[in-house]
Amino acid sequence: MGRIGRYEFPEVGFTRVLDIIKKFDEKAGGEATREGFADAINQSPKSSAIGKIISSLKLYGLAEKPRGAEIIKLTELAKNIIYGTEQMKKEAMTQAIMRIPLFRELYSEYGNNISEEKLRIFLNKNAGVDLAEAAMKAPKILKLFRDALNYVELTTIPTTKTVSERVEERHIMEEELPPGVLALLTTSEGDRVAITDMTKLKIARMLLDAIEARFKKMEESPTVGSE
Repeated sequence: MGRIGRYEFPEVGFTRVLDIIKKFDEKAGGEATREGFADAINQSPKSSAIGKIISSLKLYGLAEKPRGAEIIKLTELAKNIIYGTEQMKKEAMTQAIMRIPLFRELYSEYGNNISEEKLRIFLNKNAGVDLAEAAMKAPKILKLFRDALNYVELTTIPTTKTVSERVEERHIMEEELPPGVLALLTTSEGDRVAITDMTKLKIARMLLDAIEARFKKMEESPTVGSE
């Protein structure tokens, strides 16, 4: 797996991951030894690529291989992606991506509006690495993150309201919510994320946890000029 500062991240893009789990399920039934897994996805079991693939699948929550175990097998989350309805697939893919703390925090901070410059600053500030390391790893991380964003499914309701109007909407009453929407979260871009079921509630909770973690880090950091 990749690492930058306090963050671990998958080294295999999500598009390729989807292809891998489907091949593994098709050719090996989603459960095999390392050798069987490698054969199913046309890789050498001794290659360094296999280790990166397995680590990435585990980070996404799509495969499990307990330490010391010989068997690699797909999780229920992976099976939802392969066999679920279209909505189940979308929700499962979003869950898998939001399991990555770095991706989750980037999404809660920037949504789809991220550049390499923003990522470098984020990594310097939040990962605890210097700007040189941030600059070196940012292109790869940005590529992985943008690839993953293609599969994130969070229902957003565009809004053109002013900041003061958005603040007032925090007190929105249940009867004012759109049909089928149980709650709304306002993003930094002024869009509202609709919570329509338990899956989206779990995803929203992960995003809120990421925001809370940043606030705690800010509180723990000494202020300029303090003794």
